[in-house]
Amino acid sequence: KMGRARTLFYQAGVDLSRADSLLQEAYDHASKAAQINPGNPEAHHLRGQIAYLRQNLEGAEKDYTAALAAMKDYSQAWYDRARVYLDLAAAAMSQVRLREKAAEDEAAAWRDKARADLGAWRQKGGADPEQLEFAEVLLAASELKHDQVVQIAERLITRQTTDEEVFKLMGDALAELGHRAPDAARR
Repeated sequence: KMGRARTLFYQAGVDLSRADSLLQEAYDHASKAAQINPGNPEAHHLRGQIAYLRQNLEGAEKDYTAALAAMKDYSQAWYDRARVYLDLAAAAMSQVRLREKAAEDEAAAWRDKARADLGAWRQKGGADPEQLEFAEVLLAASELKHDQVVQIAERLITRQTTDEEVFKLMGDALAELGHRAPDAARR
């Protein structure tokens, strides 16, 4: 049994090593067929399938679209093009998540630097209470801690701050908390 398993495994490896050259040859033949008869939907569809197997989603989409232009009721081309669109959507979402993660990491790094600077500022004796609380309300807002923003802003407003930014930050935090309230009530 083990000998047969090895034979099949290594044979599959040999077949896979030839796959790319076989796919290229098939693509070339399908391309010639499409060139000879541009209205042949099967040639475009086959080329699209080959492009898909080679992970060329844009090429596959183009060929499936050409197959559908040649024959509007080519159901397999509709299905295959839909699969390509779903794969492209998944790839786009992966890129969005990577960009969002990178942006979150960058924002966290900036907040860490701000915390360090505020700590150093306190130690150096520059701890004007209003300035310190204003910096803390900015930090809380950047971390989307809306409850904290409201608490700190209320303290500043109670002390009759004239900084308009405090009122804006408080209004934004209250609006955000208001948006969350209906969501929490639905749960």
